[in-house]
Amino acid sequence: MVLLAMGLPILVWLVVVAAVVQFDFHGGSWFCLLAIVNFWAIFKLTFTKTPNFIWVILFTTMVIALILVIWQVVREYDLIVRRYWRMLTRVLALATTCWWMAGVLIFFLG
Repeated sequence: MVLLAMGLPILVWLVVVAAVVQFDFHGGSWFCLLAIVNFWAIFKLTFTKTPNFIWVILFTTMVIALILVIWQVVREYDLIVRRYWRMLTRVLALATTCWWMAGVLIFFLG
């Protein structure tokens, strides 16, 4: 299960990059899938050594989403859901990838 938690996010990243390059993909569903896979991998890698790490990450995700809502409303004076969804999925994809790398380090060093 640990090998799957380490390898699956890399595989999904390759699929997302291929979708963006090959099909000129601009939606948010693949990035959302990547964030979900990263959350699962983080949970599998870190829950036994640092069980609070996943809760800190989920709280941080909520804060990121709220900051993006505030930024979107202040900038556009309206919350355009499609634009917000694309922005949120991309930000969460990058953030969860960084947190997943930290989870791998926690698994090996912690």
